[in-house]
Amino acid sequence: MIGLIVLCVFVGSSMVQGKILTPCGLANDLYHHLTAKYGIHEFMNYNQETIGLMVCIAAYHDFNTSNLVLTDDGNRREGIFGLVAHVNETDKFNFTDDCIKDDTEYFIEKVLYVPQDNKNLVKNSFVRDFYEDLCDKFMASHEVYCHLSEYVFGNFPVWIPNDKSLLYGKCYQTPGGNGKPRRCTSLAGDILIDNDPFFPPIQTFGVNTTNTTITTGIY
Repeated sequence: MIGLIVLCVFVGSSMVQGKILTPCGLANDLYHHLTAKYGIHEFMNYNQETIGLMVCIAAYHDFNTSNLVLTDDGNRREGIFGLVAHVNETDKFNFTDDCIKDDTEYFIEKVLYVPQDNKNLVKNSFVRDFYEDLCDKFMASHEVYCHLSEYVFGNFPVWIPNDKSLLYGKCYQTPGGNGKPRRCTSLAGDILIDNDPFFPPIQTFGVNTTNTTITTGIY
């Protein structure tokens, strides 16, 4: 329960003052919280790559708990994972405060996985393919090694993107795209493919740059 306790130490921050996490600090807390909630085997045996993937997506959002991107499609992509709260969920979640317990569970249960029961999760392959492409360790990212706990021996790899503009600058529809949906693919050398029928049109953004308080370590 250690991760659950430290996950929400910092609460009530304003939109303009976020907390900056470190890759290994985030990985460590994700490990503690996810294994406590879903079981050690779920994320250390069956889906070991998930923690590294979540760290990579957080890196695209500058590890900033109050990160905010306003895209031309009208969506607010909020917090450390760039989540979009639906209209009926805005009162339930705050993705831009320093407590990222709700961000973490939402990203797992609503985005990366489809929950089957209390603890078993099935991968949402459609969405994961998009994120895994952004974090491909051979083409789009590099590994950083973290020590997760005294019970996880050796160094645990997490991924850091080589080009953070790949997500919002190159993977989403641009004004010059003439309304055509575009998909990025790191495996093809960062090529934009027009008219992909499997990806809805998502547009580029105006960034609301926030002032941040830089901290290190855990949440």
